[in-house]
Amino acid sequence: MGAGDSFMAALLSGIVDRGLDGAQNRKDLRELPAEGLAELLAHAARAAAVTVSRPGANPPTRAELNAVPAE
Repeated sequence: MGAGDSFMAALLSGIVDRGLDGAQNRKDLRELPAEGLAELLAHAARAAAVTVSRPGANPPTRAELNAVPAE
């Protein structure tokens, strides 16, 4: 699992955490405000950054990712 895989996994995790997954939530996901989308993408980018900061394809755990400060 590399940076792209970590990015996508964290993005999907963020979508699930916000309750925006599933066909029944398509409208809400489409109408997600720019700020919410930016937060999801920043979360995913932090996951990718952690992954490439250490040897091997070693994605962060949720606890590790939550410890990384948001910028």
